[in-house]
Amino acid sequence: MADIDLKDPLSGGVITVDESVVALFENHGYQRVKKATTRRGKGDDTAADAG
Repeated sequence: MADIDLKDPLSGGVITVDESVVALFENHGYQRVKKATTRRGKGDDTAADAG
């Protein structure tokens, strides 16, 4: 099973859950964090996305 990053709708923070429970979190408003695959080598851009 893979880990999936989800964005908390209230705090804007990101949590990582197992894909087997993603549907439960999505039902409560969590959204999947899109992984940036085109900007490799420029560091982690999740802080900018949270902004």
